[in-house]
Amino acid sequence: MPNANKASPACPECEMLARASDKSQVIGEFMDWLLNEQEYVLAQWGTGEMEDRLIPCHPDIQQLLARFFGIDLDKVEQERRALLDAIREKEPS
Repeated sequence: MPNANKASPACPECEMLARASDKSQVIGEFMDWLLNEQEYVLAQWGTGEMEDRLIPCHPDIQQLLARFFGIDLDKVEQERRALLDAIREKEPS
């Protein structure tokens, strides 16, 4: 039997994501414009024999933004699943 009085699970990582949303959106659009329309390339220093060279890299913008804002996307996904499970438990069968 569903428990309508059961509290929803805490979602601190989702809350951090929501707070960063506006800034993240603007930065993400800028990065997309820079990389795709202006054809800039991101690079990182190589390792080993290549340590004195910049190597082009193609990081996932969403992952970069999450790291910048200190958000763990795996935790966000876990919190979302827990929230969905709590909602399903509250629904009548």
